[in-house]
Amino acid sequence: MLERALREKGMTVPQAEVVIEPVPREEPLALSFAQERLWFLHRLDPDSPAYNIPTPLRIHGELDVVRLRESLCRLVARHEILRTRFVTGPHGPRQCVDEVVDLDFRVERLDGNATSSSPSGLESDDESMRRRIAAIARDEFQRPFSLETGPLLRARLLVVAEDQHVLLLTMHHVVTDGWSMGVIFRELGLIYAALRDGKAPALAPLPIQYADFAAWQRKRLDAARVSRLLAYWSKQLGDLPPLELPTDRPRPSRQSFAGAAQTMKLPAPLADAARVLARGEGATLFMVLLAVFQMLLHRYSGQQDIAVGSPVANRSRPEIEGLIGFFVNSVVLRARVASDMRFADLLTQVRDTALDGYAHEELPFEMLVERLQVARDPSRNPLFQVMFALQNTPTHGLELGGMALAPMSVAFESTRLDIECYVWEQADGLTVSWIYNTALFDAATITRMQGHFARLLEQIVADPTRAVDDYSLLTDEEREQVLHQWNQTGSDYPREESVAAVFEAWAEAAPGAVAVVFDGHTLSYGALEAQANRIAQWLRAQGIGAGADTQARPIGVLLERSIDMVVAWLAVLKSGGAYVPLDPEYPGERLHFMLEDIGAPILITSSALSERITGFAGQVLCLDGDAAVLAGQSSTRPSKPDWLSHGSAGESLAYIIYTSGSTGQPKGVAVPHRAILRLVLGADYLQITAEDRVVQASN
Repeated sequence: MLERALREKGMTVPQAEVVIEPVPREEPLALSFAQERLWFLHRLDPDSPAYNIPTPLRIHGELDVVRLRESLCRLVARHEILRTRFVTGPHGPRQCVDEVVDLDFRVERLDGNATSSSPSGLESDDESMRRRIAAIARDEFQRPFSLETGPLLRARLLVVAEDQHVLLLTMHHVVTDGWSMGVIFRELGLIYAALRDGKAPALAPLPIQYADFAAWQRKRLDAARVSRLLAYWSKQLGDLPPLELPTDRPRPSRQSFAGAAQTMKLPAPLADAARVLARGEGATLFMVLLAVFQMLLHRYSGQQDIAVGSPVANRSRPEIEGLIGFFVNSVVLRARVASDMRFADLLTQVRDTALDGYAHEELPFEMLVERLQVARDPSRNPLFQVMFALQNTPTHGLELGGMALAPMSVAFESTRLDIECYVWEQADGLTVSWIYNTALFDAATITRMQGHFARLLEQIVADPTRAVDDYSLLTDEEREQVLHQWNQTGSDYPREESVAAVFEAWAEAAPGAVAVVFDGHTLSYGALEAQANRIAQWLRAQGIGAGADTQARPIGVLLERSIDMVVAWLAVLKSGGAYVPLDPEYPGERLHFMLEDIGAPILITSSALSERITGFAGQVLCLDGDAAVLAGQSSTRPSKPDWLSHGSAGESLAYIIYTSGSTGQPKGVAVPHRAILRLVLGADYLQITAEDRVVQASN
């Protein structure tokens, strides 16, 4: 498929070269470029399990444990890489191949005296057994390896019942990759079957070993070839910005490898539709899914420049197809996603970028990072922070001497990137595994991203001609939530009442309850109403709220923070006026401006503060100096003005608050009764009760 696509683009198809020759084992054995990078990372954090490759498998059938161990030993003897350690010499790291290794193979019985399991085996109702196995597997896969001492493969067999076992195979990435796992289980099955039948395993001799490939790779990548490859990648990845996805937590200063995984299933009809789209656009299923993934990252990040890492098997040579080892390389596939571009055009760009990348995939990622002199950021992977891959290594149909091997789901606890997305083609559709960094993302965030990925794919296969930003991310459930559930903000509150009327109803219900506390003094609701009524009666006598008024008249209130201030505000509302708080800290000019701007007929203040007001033409009520006058007023409620009496007080003015004036002349903001009651009694996000205390700082 790749060769045909390259020819269609008029590109050169790599020709077969001379075979890879074995190198003398007496000489120091160099590491491949990929191994060298993992060796370096291991030196930085030798206890990290980030590069452990876990493979948990269920085995159903009558297993011969002795022959299984012997099969693994023969596999190790066949492949030098499984007997390789990595030691540091005077010229850097070297591969050290041991002739014989003591295989780390342990057997642990979990079955007690059980002799058989249910037909469904580990999928039985024994939840405690499943949890126990999962805990053992997590512990096994998290144990670090020593690259210096090896071995870098270990096996742990859990005996659940006579015909039910779990094989926990753990390897370090420096000696294996995804393709290698297919080689391992194919050959392990052949060896086991031969030993079971009393025959010698019929496996063709290996023409070379991994160390031979590593030596060949270093010779092959001479200065001229590296220069040609580097020229392409330098142009392709110049000025590449990091991907900044919205995260649930700030990015740690040093990269965390703590991870988890979630799996989603895309049904067969959707997968088939994606394949049809790919064929129609001269692309592959991988290219369609990658374009959707990059489009999703664009929508989440808001960035138009999206780089995604993708693994390539790097096994174009026939000599290495049957080898176990770390051959996989990473290519960086960069897409420039514009909001108004059609998806079909984005797919064409992704297809061409992928084909170009595959034609230049030979340059090791480690060398690319070094030669591009990428600024190292310890908080993230260089060049790309997310990975996407369509896996074609076998995960089903594996056999071990007639016994079925089935992958077992065990929670991942490490990741090397922000997000790794792996798609597996299966008969009933596509299985998509999202491995994510738990230092950055919550599980709910990844679940939402998975749903959006599926939602985009569904719309795109139906119509790939729409603009990138015209496709909806929202699932039906999210649309219902955003458009309807979150907009159901209506609440029941006295929207047509005045603040004074609501206060009076509460004062009747609980006159003895504490209403105000200040500087060691308290005032009950009943006492607060009585004091406010006396001031309100005086205000009514001055014409506030009289029949000639058709709306609330503004009354200035210049008082220090105190119980008197609260009494005065309530009194103004009871009289039918609207209070205007005046801060005693303001300059005299500002206070004079505000009183003139509102045209206040009355100012309520204290004797000390009244001296700060000059040129005020209205009446001045000093709560302390005029105490005798107020004491002679009735403590009963004054009659309400007409506009507060017939159930339409909600829109009436309650108070005026002035802006700071920092950007021009101060402006008064008029606030109605309804706004106060909506906040205090009708806000679903703020429920104030008698037990609550609210710290508030304001002018």
